[in-house]
Amino acid sequence: MEITTHQTNQFDTKELAVFIYKNRKAVLDERGMSLAELETELISGWSFIAYVLAHENNELIGCALLYRIGDSELIEINPSTVLGFHPMVAPGFDEDEVGIRLVEAGKDIVLEAGFNSLYIDIPWDPDLPEEHYEVYRKRYGGWGFEVIQQVIQMSISLPIQVPELETPTGFSLAQIQTTDEEALYQCHHAAYMAGEAQYYFQMDDEERCDDFNRVYAPNIRQHPASVVLTRYGQVVGCIMLFTEGTFSEVMSLAVHPDYRRQGLGTLLMRACLKRANQEGIKTMVLIVDRKNQSAAELYRKCGFKESGGNMTFKWKA
Repeated sequence: MEITTHQTNQFDTKELAVFIYKNRKAVLDERGMSLAELETELISGWSFIAYVLAHENNELIGCALLYRIGDSELIEINPSTVLGFHPMVAPGFDEDEVGIRLVEAGKDIVLEAGFNSLYIDIPWDPDLPEEHYEVYRKRYGGWGFEVIQQVIQMSISLPIQVPELETPTGFSLAQIQTTDEEALYQCHHAAYMAGEAQYYFQMDDEERCDDFNRVYAPNIRQHPASVVLTRYGQVVGCIMLFTEGTFSEVMSLAVHPDYRRQGLGTLLMRACLKRANQEGIKTMVLIVDRKNQSAAELYRKCGFKESGGNMTFKWKA
């Protein structure tokens, strides 16, 4: 087996696109993505820092695409359902044998690029027993990764009728783009420290700043449905929406702990949904920590339904 690494600006993606298309055809067909569109995404649609490929007898048998999340220092292997989340290995080849070689090469690239951590997500179905995932815990645990979160994915189809909800006196809703970044961070941080998102508690201050930069990246802040809630000019809540075509994901819904239990989370979500309707978005998804039942219940009341989930593994140098 030969493992090679390639920079994104020095690589012909045709072979890789064909390999992914062959192994992920059902998902690509569901997304309506052609082979040509996939190749375009590999070249310019995702922020890859490198490609790691495995060949045997000149045949491509595996890949780990290292993706940088926004301007953060968070590097993830094979993000999105299109790329299958964890190292992609062709049927008939040993996932452990090929996967570890891909991952070890990926770790080297991460360190050489000046980063110190690497993430792998796997699809997680809340209806399946925990035992189903022991193979992944054992595999990635043996490779130096630890589980940092398990989340439920929820989704909603748009357009929908969004009930009107009056903004309380003294509060204002606005598009988030020009909001002061430090004020946003303080609200976001306070909300998550008082919440139940387990992964946030395991981060150090630098990682929390990276996470903020990912969630509040300029392209997400510019979206018309990314909304900030203020009270007499003070940031007390916000919702961030990332979009790709007609697909969208709620990256964060945060309400400062001093202003909870006043219906403000519902107000933010309905404001986001209303603007998403106007933007022609067809599907909206979000993830919520499986232990965060209060947030999950809020999303259900807004019309979201459970549609799967992820388990996230992290390696840190």
